[in-house]
Amino acid sequence: MKTRRIVMSALGVVICGISVGMFKHASLGVDPFQSLMSGLDAVIPIRFGTLYVIVNLLLLTFALVFDRRKIGLATLINLFSEDSFFC
Repeated sequence: MKTRRIVMSALGVVICGISVGMFKHASLGVDPFQSLMSGLDAVIPIRFGTLYVIVNLLLLTFALVFDRRKIGLATLINLFSEDSFFC
């Protein structure tokens, strides 16, 4: 059961990352968080993938301080994968 959960979490994050990358490439728009990240990318002069990881680390720190129950395996996989590699 644990292996299945890990595989499903990783696969879900990969599918979401590919989808966001396709939407961004096609200029069809993205979800509010990706809009925030695109806006920050336009203002802050560092690579998008690096900026994405930094913002996610800040949000993870916030979640760890206030409610650790919200942190799961997919959260950790998503921290370093989604837009860092696909966009």
